[in-house]
Amino acid sequence: MPARLGPVSFPHRRHQGFLECQVCHHDREGEARPRACRECHGVGGVSTMKAAAHERCRACHVERGRGPRKCTQCHRKG
Repeated sequence: MPARLGPVSFPHRRHQGFLECQVCHHDREGEARPRACRECHGVGGVSTMKAAAHERCRACHVERGRGPRKCTQCHRKG
């Protein structure tokens, strides 16, 4: 059985410099503050954090041709 991949640490400030908040904090328009991803993902039929990160975050990195695109570039064993 293969070893489980480590946790992911998200560098929020690094992304704030070049992305509009709504790119990641989608469906939150009009709210006073954007919610943390985990406040919605995995709750009430919304995709899980794992699914959202693999679909949305990785897709953005592939599309832009920068940022981590391989499993071990995000998942780091402690």
